[in-house]
Amino acid sequence: EVQLNGRAYRQHIPAMNGRENILNRIGLNTRLSQEIVSHVLRYAGPLLLVSTGAGLLFLASPLYMLQIYDRVITTGSLNTLGFLTAITVFCLGCMAVFDFLRGRALCFLAASLYDRFAPTVLRRSGLQAVQSTRTEILGLRELETVKVAVSGTAATCILDAPIVPIFFAAILFISPVLAGIVLLGGICLVTIAVFSDRATRKQMVSAHGDGIAAHQFADDIANAADYFLATGRLNSLVDAFGQKVRRQQQGLVSIQRVPALSNSTSKALRLLIQVALLGIGGLLVIEGAVTPGAVIACSIIGARALAPIEQSIGAWHQIQGARQSLAVLGRMEAFRAPERPAFELPPKEGRLSLQGVGYRHQGAAKALLAGLTLDCEPGKLLAIVGDSGAGKTTLCRMLTGLTPPTTGTVAIDGVALRHWPEHQLAGLIGYLPQSARFITGTVADN
Repeated sequence: EVQLNGRAYRQHIPAMNGRENILNRIGLNTRLSQEIVSHVLRYAGPLLLVSTGAGLLFLASPLYMLQIYDRVITTGSLNTLGFLTAITVFCLGCMAVFDFLRGRALCFLAASLYDRFAPTVLRRSGLQAVQSTRTEILGLRELETVKVAVSGTAATCILDAPIVPIFFAAILFISPVLAGIVLLGGICLVTIAVFSDRATRKQMVSAHGDGIAAHQFADDIANAADYFLATGRLNSLVDAFGQKVRRQQQGLVSIQRVPALSNSTSKALRLLIQVALLGIGGLLVIEGAVTPGAVIACSIIGARALAPIEQSIGAWHQIQGARQSLAVLGRMEAFRAPERPAFELPPKEGRLSLQGVGYRHQGAAKALLAGLTLDCEPGKLLAIVGDSGAGKTTLCRMLTGLTPPTTGTVAIDGVALRHWPEHQLAGLIGYLPQSARFITGTVADN
């Protein structure tokens, strides 16, 4: 609330909803990361419904095998064969349509995610460059990682997970013994996935940080290439960058040993489960406990039930990368524009005033500026001169609102800069920094 000329101006800031509170409990405790996850979860219901429908339609194939071996072959009925074939073809065709719709929906979700949050992330990156001495977070690259995970194998594994209990129940209905084999195999695959995650999580975080540092180092070289070339340091810095990249890639190669071992082990284990289902199923057929068609059906359903677990091991790097990227994007929450009112203030005259303004760099023992007080009337020119390092640039940044003062208030027409709406404040200030840059485009674009 701002009091101006006896009138109160209020701005409502919405509170967290229930979904955001849940995300806060699981560690996504910044609004930006919560908004990204909430955007994805908004479409989770329809996607899960389509995935469940596709999974149920998949059961047409093993049931077809069951009926062929247990009914058609024993009766020799061609009418039954034709009827079952037509139904199965129709169900598998519908399953293909469902899979296509799910793939298109995931692509649309990933595109809408990037379209909605890329401007916000770029703005936060810009604010980070303004409010800190270095830009260590490449926000758009992190958002791209989340986008790839949303539309990739990681998302399909998660969407297929709810159908696994249905497949297991189908096998249990046919044969508890075969269901026990599938359950044991699933437990082993989950154990492999957990082991792979525990063994690589810290190393992946470290490698991710090394990658960010290497990209930042390259940006620093490119932004000041003329200086480094003139001083003869460019070649040595390029060599140093090569060493950073080499160290990062060696770490990634070392990390990939565990996922590679997990992938090969999971594939071999899945094949062993198939062998066990057919072998023990054969014994059950000999004993008359199940029919041959039931064994083949259980083998097909078991492979499909274990597929999401096995695929999640291969896609675990996507899941880890998305989780780390969300954490990095969450840390960008610290770099945000100050809350400004959304209302219009009365027409301005342009009187600039400083009352007891001071500034101290974080961690500095002595204040750079202290006790600055002045009034600058409209139409008056004021030049600020001083030695290098005296704080002229810092003072200019405080006058434009880029750097908030440590003490005191900078005001225009008696209203502190932080209380001016952003679009009105921009119309009051012209600012030419020491190093001006241009964006790629025309003169009008700049």
